[in-house]
Amino acid sequence: MDNAIQLAREKVKNVLGELIQLHPATVPEDWLTEYSGVSDIEYMNPQSVKVRFLEYVPLSHQITYHPVQPSQVVFIGGYYVIKEEKESTYWFVGELGDSGFVDCWSRSATLKEALDVI
Repeated sequence: MDNAIQLAREKVKNVLGELIQLHPATVPEDWLTEYSGVSDIEYMNPQSVKVRFLEYVPLSHQITYHPVQPSQVVFIGGYYVIKEEKESTYWFVGELGDSGFVDCWSRSATLKEALDVI
């Protein structure tokens, strides 16, 4: 039964990824809630969100912050999924952190990889 649920969630993530890319304003929230357990999804204005990517530097044992200019921002299941404006090949996943920034701790080459982090 757990495998069936996991398979269904994978299919939902794949479809969600296609919807975000093709029709970002038309994701059916009730469908997502019923099949994936995701009840909160919101498309946000990219200019209204401050985003930074947190990178751990092993040699100095410090975290460095890199600003990210988002072109797409989706709030889903308590996380922010962000497509970068300049580096259009990267998708970031993060949470609301200190000082009103969305602190991203994951950077992926594809949307599917980003959604798998969630």
